Amino acid sequence: MVFTTGGATLVNRYAAGAWEGFLNIVGVAGGEPDCTSMNSDGNVACFVEGAESLGIFGTRFDGGGWTLADWSSYGGLGGEVSANASCTSQAVGQLVCGVFGVGVTYNSALFANVFNGSGWSGWTEVGGAGIGTPACSPLGTGTGQVVCVIMGINNKLTSVVGA
Repeated sequence: MVFTTGGATLVNRYAAGAWEGFLNIVGVAGGEPDCTSMNSDGNVACFVEGAESLGIFGTRFDGGGWTLADWSSYGGLGGEVSANASCTSQAVGQLVCGVFGVGVTYNSALFANVFNGSGWSGWTEVGGAGIGTPACSPLGTGTGQVVCVIMGINNKLTSVVGA
């Protein structure tokens, strides 16, 4: 996924030894995209910070043919955030997103939102104040755990593991 200078959201897929070609799935973002496999039938989820809203928005590719109809519309994950989210697969069909919160209801702590296959849990404070964008990744195959590394406000890296 990339964003053009004209504000278009373009996606491309590498399959069977070749690039499929760019699709314009529409949407304007305020930050760099973050895409991750859902480890389920070719499903991919992509997340961006909104251009005119401080929320995180996601879209999903259903693993089917390479057409616009195989991508969902962007949907909001709620909350106000200070930067992009880092999202990763926790288990087959499940995702975890980490982000730093801001605004009236959020502070600069790390927050997590879990997709359990049918819905989002909502942002929950994990702790650890940070800056920038966290880096989240699965903690090994089959563990169901995710590790997120953050740059603290003291310029030191900190990590947290969650299930």
